[in-house]
Amino acid sequence: MNKIIKCMLCVVCMFILFTTLTACFINDNNREQTYNDSNNANNSTEHSLFYGETLTITTPWESSIPAQALIAIEMMLSSTLNILAERYMDENPGVNVIINTLTTNIQDVHSRMNVELMAGQADILLDMSTVPWRTGRGRDLFVDWFPIITFDPRFDEDNYFMNVFDAIAVDGRMHAFPISINFHYMSANRAIDGLYEALIFYESITLEELYKLHNIFSCSDIPYIAYFYDTFEVTLHNIHSFLDIRARHVAFTVNSFIDLLNRAQPVSSGHRNLTTTSVFTVPHDIEQVRSMMYLFDRASAHSFVNLMGFEQEFLFKGNVPLVNNERELLIDAWNGFVLNENATPLQRALAWDFVYFSMQPENRDGLTLVNHAIYKPLFFHQTRLHVERTASALEHGGIYIYYSGNEHDESAHAQWLEMLKDSITYKLYNFAEMPMRQFTPAYVQILGAINTVLSDFHDGIITAEQAAIDIQNRVSLLIMELGI
Repeated sequence: MNKIIKCMLCVVCMFILFTTLTACFINDNNREQTYNDSNNANNSTEHSLFYGETLTITTPWESSIPAQALIAIEMMLSSTLNILAERYMDENPGVNVIINTLTTNIQDVHSRMNVELMAGQADILLDMSTVPWRTGRGRDLFVDWFPIITFDPRFDEDNYFMNVFDAIAVDGRMHAFPISINFHYMSANRAIDGLYEALIFYESITLEELYKLHNIFSCSDIPYIAYFYDTFEVTLHNIHSFLDIRARHVAFTVNSFIDLLNRAQPVSSGHRNLTTTSVFTVPHDIEQVRSMMYLFDRASAHSFVNLMGFEQEFLFKGNVPLVNNERELLIDAWNGFVLNENATPLQRALAWDFVYFSMQPENRDGLTLVNHAIYKPLFFHQTRLHVERTASALEHGGIYIYYSGNEHDESAHAQWLEMLKDSITYKLYNFAEMPMRQFTPAYVQILGAINTVLSDFHDGIITAEQAAIDIQNRVSLLIMELGI
């Protein structure tokens, strides 16, 4: 009887949600024109259903970075969200959008969000980096975005990198809506003869293939694979083979994991995250240190220097995307929103309307860039803008742009810059069309436990077999303690 009642309630809720969203999103003629014309938006009845509603949004911490900073940040900054909220309220009189920030301690954020979610006190929209949306509990705590976005007549699959949605969906449900993703590509040490030519032979490359190249090209003076390469990183790249949090399957004691650790340890320097890197480029002195220790370097998709062809200025060369053994591009998806299951149908419609508004290029004018955006109009607009800003920053830093003709010819420079924008946009677009897999599992506690054990293994305090048993026990216990 209870199951029948629950099924009836689900049908009623879906009907209410469908009718609410349909009422919210159907326009007499052209909905997009309303968004592009603030006067029409203010005078129209498009958002009359939202009048008097309040949308609450949680972001992890108060941002000290100005919303107009000329850099690419993957996190949703509170300073940016506050301006977006003001712009949204200007176009939608009668709607109130409140941005709430939490502590700067990420552990406290996770704990607080869990308590608020379980108590039913969490905000309507939450920063996806703060909550356990990837786990089985996500089905109970967060709304599936797919029914909401596909009911919206403005939603067109051709305008999104749908493979991102596929990569983060859990059992066909997408409990987080990503605004942007990040991924990495590899470059080769130019001091090693033939290494660059060997690297670009690959359209994409795995850690296993980097290991094989290391065995071919390594020498006593440059013994390590890359500054980020260690047993923890290797474990993360292969985590899906040993851990399925949703199924509560933990299998770190298998021989394949033990062998993985034993192979990685000798070629790992242990200097993970050697230094903080610039959004635009690695400082020359840091790059020199890396060139004397590592065969390869890794760049973020948010950094465009390796894509711009300034090999004359840098010691590492190339941009081959880093993938897993199934040739899937490994992505981080931290920048975006989850929607509280407790939200009413009207609040769900309002939340999506705000998210959609926040992705429109014209609404983000003058704000921090969002790279790599999953909404293609925003991707094209901001990628080109980011190329222009990166080129300007490099020139002001003494790295000059190379193009045919007189370097002081403004017309030739402008033409070259347009070609560069097209080239990098095309390359990144192709990367983003690749099959994808989300890089990390849920919960910083689990990652922290794995990293603690592997640090002892790298230092020779424990064996690979002991590390595997310890990780198995710690992760199994955490899954029970966290109630995943």
